[in-house]
Amino acid sequence: MRNYGRTNVMPYTAPPPVGNDGDVYWNSSNKNLFMSDGTQWIQQSTAAWGAAWGIVGTPGAAVAAGTSSNAIADLANATTTVTPVVGRRYVVFAEGLVYHEVANARARIYIRDGSNTILQGGEYRPSFASGSAWQTIAYIWTPAAATATTFKISYGSGDTGNANIYADTQFVARIWVEDAGPAAPSPAGFGTYMDGFRRRSSSADITVATSTWTDLPVDQIMEAYGSTYTYSAANKDITIPSDGLYEIHGAVQLNGSAVLATNSQITLIKNANEGLSVGNTSTNAYDTLEVQWIGYLKQGDKIKLTYFNGNAGNVVIRSTTTGGYTAPISPTLSIWRVGAGLPGPPGPDITAAQSSYFYGVYTPAGSGNMTNGSWNYPTCSTVYNNNMTLASGTRITINQTGRYLVMAQMGLYASSAATQRADVLIDHRDSAGGIKQQRRYCGNQSVAAYNFQSTAAGIIDAVAGDYVQIGVLPYSAGIQMDFGGQFSWVEVVPVGGVKGDIGPSGGPVPTGGTAGQVIVKNSPTDFDVFWRTERCYNAGGLFNIQWSGTTTTDQNLNALGQIVAAYNGWIEVHCNAYATCAQGQAQVMLYSNTVSFSGGGAVQASLNSWGPTMAAGSWVSVPCASLYFPVSAGANIVLTARGMGQNLSGNCFWNVYGSWKLYAS
Repeated sequence: MRNYGRTNVMPYTAPPPVGNDGDVYWNSSNKNLFMSDGTQWIQQSTAAWGAAWGIVGTPGAAVAAGTSSNAIADLANATTTVTPVVGRRYVVFAEGLVYHEVANARARIYIRDGSNTILQGGEYRPSFASGSAWQTIAYIWTPAAATATTFKISYGSGDTGNANIYADTQFVARIWVEDAGPAAPSPAGFGTYMDGFRRRSSSADITVATSTWTDLPVDQIMEAYGSTYTYSAANKDITIPSDGLYEIHGAVQLNGSAVLATNSQITLIKNANEGLSVGNTSTNAYDTLEVQWIGYLKQGDKIKLTYFNGNAGNVVIRSTTTGGYTAPISPTLSIWRVGAGLPGPPGPDITAAQSSYFYGVYTPAGSGNMTNGSWNYPTCSTVYNNNMTLASGTRITINQTGRYLVMAQMGLYASSAATQRADVLIDHRDSAGGIKQQRRYCGNQSVAAYNFQSTAAGIIDAVAGDYVQIGVLPYSAGIQMDFGGQFSWVEVVPVGGVKGDIGPSGGPVPTGGTAGQVIVKNSPTDFDVFWRTERCYNAGGLFNIQWSGTTTTDQNLNALGQIVAAYNGWIEVHCNAYATCAQGQAQVMLYSNTVSFSGGGAVQASLNSWGPTMAAGSWVSVPCASLYFPVSAGANIVLTARGMGQNLSGNCFWNVYGSWKLYAS
């Protein structure tokens, strides 16, 4: 006779056929309990139910560019298929290098499902032909059934001409799905779960007067889960309910009543005076502006979306109208809590590490142009600080061993010419100035007389005495810091506590290897590692050449012989140039006839700006473009500099110097 002092549930290693309503089975593979509703198996709460499960399925990755297209097209190999668990919420991410062949035309990236339904879109508008920018978009998915679903990256053009997504082994386009936690709080109360909202304005179209900042209302809830996010109608801001890591997205669309002639922008504002992210307009009367930010927020922080009209007349923001894809609801603000962060392993003096923080702002507008082609380290001033030291105006010294999140935003202004981009560097060094970690982030770009931003964020493991400084690398002249502390800031906060004692070995070190190589993972399998050469090699060091000529002239950069690429990878060349001539203006172009771009044609880096007018007997600094291109192991590369000018007269002299490196794939 059965003993009813305990309940027995039939174990299975894989789901059996769906039972009657109320049937239960135990999955012995993933250690979870499932119950049937008569149509599907539904996982029940376990100790892990309230936690995020991370990446699910096999991510899609594309290492080859798509075919340039005006219509919507799919990017080959950028697909992933996931069978979800009912009751869970997922986030689908897609990212890639989007570009358009036509200046000021819209290149779009999409997340689509297997039936070609557009789930989420992103847009980039280059200021010059074939301009590109890295775009990351996300779609929140709460499935109603455990049905295998395919997601893919697509792209297309919003204007005349073709758009594309460039991809290779260096710039891999990816799509993946992450389990973010339960769709609703766990009935048993286990763990944390992702919560947040998406809001819109319930008012009519919003008019913004010239040269004014206008806070945008988002009083109407479109969807909301979990915690309560209080909205203030008076201040038009949202109060964050608890500490954690948040992802924020804001968007507006103009209604076409005015063509913009000068800069306008939307901004995410924290606590009324701290700019988190900014998005600039183009000159399109129906322009859509978007801003995104991810970072750590504290309970009680206030977030709002605001618009600045730099146009000569009024600008009207479309509101309440929904016309499908071409006329989305506007304005909207979404805030989703994506994690609280896991505590670090036990270590000494964790309280001291958790109480260490720094927040500072950078030199305001009017500070002058930064040096293009070189790393600039702007001067910072302290706003909030505890247990950290600011030295020489640039170095933030960490006085307590621990793990820290470093976040920085640089508000910039292109004062004289279009810029290719301005990169940002998180420069982590030891107390003696030795490099421990340098994380470089590809920055944004702008046309002349426009504001733009470049951002960076990364986690570092620091010991007492280490310091961090933020660098900016403009790729053309005339880049300045702009708006000061409202849009140019750095923040260092602790995450997870200090490091504990070293644990037991995680597996054997592979045999072999040579000096300078490092161990990397070969697959998700435990202990599957191998030796690999470090990524960056100084393939040639410095060069300095001089020559003269009466017209456009060429000169080999590598006068001592060809560059022999030791590995598959990427060549990076930086240069500076000077010229003297009786009259006219000059620039220097780098090119190589020994390699070509994937679409054909010699690799070259040209400029759309000239140096200052020259006079006999005086040297002037002239533009010299940086050059990036892929190479194969064993390739012999000849680099050439071409001095070019307009209205030149007499015998001209050129002086070019710089350096080049090989990055291994």
